[in-house]
Amino acid sequence: MNNPDISILVISCSLYKNIWDPFFELLQKNWPDCPYDIYLGTDKYTEDYSYDGHNIKLVKTQLEPYAGNYSNRTVDFLSQINSKYVIIFQDDHLIDSKVITDEITACYSILEQTQGVYNGIRLHGVGGDCGLGIPKYIVNNRIRINECNQNQNYLFSWMCSIWNRKFILEKLDSIKDTSADSCEGKLTNIMKENNIKMLAIADDRESPKRVK
Repeated sequence: MNNPDISILVISCSLYKNIWDPFFELLQKNWPDCPYDIYLGTDKYTEDYSYDGHNIKLVKTQLEPYAGNYSNRTVDFLSQINSKYVIIFQDDHLIDSKVITDEITACYSILEQTQGVYNGIRLHGVGGDCGLGIPKYIVNNRIRINECNQNQNYLFSWMCSIWNRKFILEKLDSIKDTSADSCEGKLTNIMKENNIKMLAIADDRESPKRVK
């Protein structure tokens, strides 16, 4: 049974439809028991899309697919999703290693237990970004999760993370007409100015591969 409190959003547009099959092929290979609803964010130029093995739901925006309205389009996508938490991928962040569902569930549980303190967890290793010292949480005796360093250049990142959906929707809605790269800078400033804290996996695993 799917977990109604978590979903997956793959942010894309019709211009990059060539990457969809490779993305979902690797998702199926490396996360075959994924229990979450999967949404593909695209635009009005996409009539339909499917990939064997996945029940992919399209969420569309009527906005044109150009770089400068990335924040607006993502707000449209998130507004059509009802889950409490959302795992956000960009379409070129391919899953190139095995995903253990129990570990994702553990991250969800951490966010549930710390509501009002943390609104997101980066699901990729970020090394020194998490600072030193004893981890706040350890998952499956191997994954260390700690608080992100508030002084890092990109406290907010589009690299794969699980977010409180309403939190990230509200923050993105506050920065209209912003490109993907500019979102990272602007949201980082908002998080620093308001002392908004975030967690991240602090192990040595590589980040997902970018292919565009």
